[in-house]
Amino acid sequence: QRFTSIVVDDFGGLLVGGRYCARWNGTRWHALGSGLDGPVHVLARAASGDIYAGGQFYETDGVHADHIARWDGAFWSSLSYGFDAPVHALAIGADGLLYAGGQFLWTRYVASTLLRHVARWDGNAWSPVGAGFNGPVLAMAASQDGGIFAAGVFTGSGSSPLAGLARWDGEGWVDVGG
Repeated sequence: QRFTSIVVDDFGGLLVGGRYCARWNGTRWHALGSGLDGPVHVLARAASGDIYAGGQFYETDGVHADHIARWDGAFWSSLSYGFDAPVHALAIGADGLLYAGGQFLWTRYVASTLLRHVARWDGNAWSPVGAGFNGPVLAMAASQDGGIFAAGVFTGSGSSPLAGLARWDGEGWVDVGG
């Protein structure tokens, strides 16, 4: 088993992602529902205690999840339509919203909004974050001042050149470090 992500839940248990997603309570492993049907690349924990999983999976607990799902402590659920390609990065912003990054360009089944490798979940729908990027996002982090950092295999956002590391300042993606 190769683990790619780990978070601590509200009860001190460890949730790990990799080929599968499971919870360690300090004594033994527990399955999370019926699990996910593919690898988990990243986990993130919201202030509410919900755990978000991103990766290369399509279904969980009999529901289409399409690369992103939410664990509420008892059940997995989908986040609207999910994405057309894998999720590699998640961050919970200071605004409490979930940010996702990865190889995706669109939401799955509803290709009306171009996301370009980064999206924001408002609890009901996915939306673009600025102009997005011209390549995959592989890591994300949130700062306390509201900024979201993204790193990956990209060289720009819209007409702005970037060197694979950028910060969302609320209006656009700006270069970090040149």
